[in-house]
Amino acid sequence: MGLDMYLESFKKTNDLSELVTLTQLEDFYMKYDNTYYSEGTREEAKEKAKQFLKDNNINNNFELRGKIISWLTPFKAEIYWRKANAIHIWFVENVQNSEDDCNKYEVSKEQIKALLILCDAVLKDNLKAKDLLPTQGGFFFGGIEYDEWYFEELQETSDNIKKLLKEFDFENRQLIYCSSW
Repeated sequence: MGLDMYLESFKKTNDLSELVTLTQLEDFYMKYDNTYYSEGTREEAKEKAKQFLKDNNINNNFELRGKIISWLTPFKAEIYWRKANAIHIWFVENVQNSEDDCNKYEVSKEQIKALLILCDAVLKDNLKAKDLLPTQGGFFFGGIEYDEWYFEELQETSDNIKKLLKEFDFENRQLIYCSSW
């Protein structure tokens, strides 16, 4: 148990807002992901999902149609954190409009760059930690001290973001942040 945080990506589609909004229907995703993979190839699974849409006349059912679309464009893990509450709080305040609700939120390239700038500023001058990337307690959120573990998390975050900015295909993929505890 504890704070788990994920920066994920998926292939962009023509209707990105639909994908992001509808990824909350995890039960549907799990049902079809597990069922179809156990019964055949991914291509067969896609065909079954498309047939399901047709059979159930889901062209105008926003929620279910969107969930199947998100299943057909699976998420890829880009960065994972565990109990890095300062990073989580930054995402909540700067990406999630202060809503700490475990939903999925779009993250722009500019937002990732802004987080990198803060991480690097704190790593350069540790005394800025409380002002730039403060910790926050919470149920199983990890420590709130500005200790070795805190700075190691910032260094890993900085390294991972630099790699992401260098290698990530921002033209064809979209970033999503989500958390759970």
